[in-house]
Amino acid sequence: MASKSKKNSPTPKPQVAELWRRGVSRLIEQGRLMWMLGEGFSAALTAQAQGWAPTKEESLATEVFRWMQQTWDTSPRGGETDPAKPQPANSSTAKKRHPPCLPGLALMQASLAEVRCPVIWVGSEQIGGQWASMAMAAGIDGLRRVLTITPGSVREQSVAEELLTDLTRRGLSISDGLLVVTEGSRTLDRALAQAWGGAIRVAHCRARLRSDILGHFPEASRSKWRLELDAAWSLPVDEAGAILRHLESRWASECPGAAERLGRSREASLVVARLNISSPLKERLESVGTLRMAFKQSLRWAPHGPGVAALAIGAPAWLQRSRRLAGWRRLELLAHKLRGLSLEPENNTAP
Repeated sequence: MASKSKKNSPTPKPQVAELWRRGVSRLIEQGRLMWMLGEGFSAALTAQAQGWAPTKEESLATEVFRWMQQTWDTSPRGGETDPAKPQPANSSTAKKRHPPCLPGLALMQASLAEVRCPVIWVGSEQIGGQWASMAMAAGIDGLRRVLTITPGSVREQSVAEELLTDLTRRGLSISDGLLVVTEGSRTLDRALAQAWGGAIRVAHCRARLRSDILGHFPEASRSKWRLELDAAWSLPVDEAGAILRHLESRWASECPGAAERLGRSREASLVVARLNISSPLKERLESVGTLRMAFKQSLRWAPHGPGVAALAIGAPAWLQRSRRLAGWRRLELLAHKLRGLSLEPENNTAP
């Protein structure tokens, strides 16, 4: 009798069940399962508040479970994949099946009126075949804050303008001065000038500028010019400016592309030096390395999927685990200096 009952019962799929068990066990070991459930419920509840309602065939619980399946890829193969490596996903399918609000996105939609951030980093990165842009700030308390994440690259005018408009609409204060660190995009520089004008100071990443300049020279001479640039930047700011102008003049005939690239970012590469902020904060302000780390660490905690969707989920998880910015106690001094500069004419352009 027992054998007959067993024969008539549905046949389980032991391989699928085992893979599911291993996948969930892996999530439990990594401490991510409860976080995933919380993010799933947060996404569904936020979507309901915005007008989404489950059909008769759906329920809040099934939508949460569906989100877990699609977003973190906890399907049977999910236990075997690396969450730090986002995989391409079908965005049209995701739009149809996901709730209208991405988990974690509420963090990037909150009001910025009470946030005191003397410095923000703005840049873009290609993730899973899609470009995503991020603005990250450091508050006076030294804590990092991801202010916004948007699809596309800030090298596109519409993307740069939309990103800055979003920050302005949410109340980001620039009246007390603000330092914006970028890779040196012309498009982003123009958008910053149009949106915020002389109330801010724009600094260009020295590492990116060096790399762009050296790319115009033959490989044999790159080491020489790298040393020349680094030596110039190690000097007091006025001497550094003089040497950089000399290099620009020399390269005008030898290598016009390098001269043009240096001329465009020469003064912007000295903005932080003119603020006279000591190490280790100084190095964080002269580079977009802090933003690159934000992309990398956010993706470490992100699901497989399109760039913006992954970052919107991974960024809040990373922020909860991140430490204060190195040298953060000097941020109050930076804010004080920027407050004074905000009353003066724009000083990013050399005479």
